[in-house]
Amino acid sequence: MRILCLHGYGTSPAILRHQLDAFIRAADPSYEFVFLEGENECPPARGIGPEAGPTLCYNLNLSPESVRSSIDLVDAFIESDGPFDGLLGFSQGGFLALSYLVDQAEAMASDGPSAAAPSNPPFKFAVLLSSVAAFSPDPHYCGDLVSGLTAKDNEILQDFPFGIDDDDYAALSPPQPERAIFFRSLGRLLSTCVEGGFIDPHGDLGVDAVKAPVTDETASSLDDVPRMFNTSLVRPSQLIQIPTVHVTGRKDDPVLVGLSQSMETLCEPRLMRKMTHEGGHAPPRSARDIKTLVGNVEWAIREGLMLANTM
Repeated sequence: MRILCLHGYGTSPAILRHQLDAFIRAADPSYEFVFLEGENECPPARGIGPEAGPTLCYNLNLSPESVRSSIDLVDAFIESDGPFDGLLGFSQGGFLALSYLVDQAEAMASDGPSAAAPSNPPFKFAVLLSSVAAFSPDPHYCGDLVSGLTAKDNEILQDFPFGIDDDDYAALSPPQPERAIFFRSLGRLLSTCVEGGFIDPHGDLGVDAVKAPVTDETASSLDDVPRMFNTSLVRPSQLIQIPTVHVTGRKDDPVLVGLSQSMETLCEPRLMRKMTHEGGHAPPRSARDIKTLVGNVEWAIREGLMLANTM
């Protein structure tokens, strides 16, 4: 049983292996955990000291182009080091895992000649630890909500993603409530991640294009706006059709936990298990939590193998 593991922002494969140490020791010894290294150096996550060595991430920003690049990185690693049975992601690695799986689900459901996914899913199951959100690599996703902003919209979004309340989002131009839902969810994620050290606070968030009128020369900059999947706007073809285990921490930031839980609706409900562990924004560590996690992963493996045998 080979499991591809994706680390969080500002960490590394070695750090994730240490974070998963209790789980790895409790899991079946036949499982092989393989770690994919992020391509970009970035500031260390909170709590990570300089002795940890270079700290990495898969995405310096969350633009569709950057998301596509990280999805391509996973595909290339599967091609060179696969196949894999399962996919495990923590924090930014969880976001990448979710984004990858939704992209694969949509490609597999497509009847068009450009469908890039194989006839069977590349993974039989997935474990999502503090995954927070998923993003589309398609700049056309929710394009009608990002384009066509009025001068009043630009004024409302002037400080986006910070310092905007629900009444402000509700005052955005139609289509409503879709536009408010899209920007509210994205704003909460970006501001919380910046404050929590999960995104470089000095990096480009890709949202400047929504703060000023778009001209012919600057229209392409709208493609940089992150396209966070919103569960109320998801198409049925985007549902993940493999067993998934969703893990959040009781002491994690409530906004991040809420976003993680909302993303559960990207997955087929009958193929999903959820658990909350005693800690914060980290993989489970206590003996009781590890026992629960191992049981859930074993369930996902059994269900995934049965599902694969029916395809």
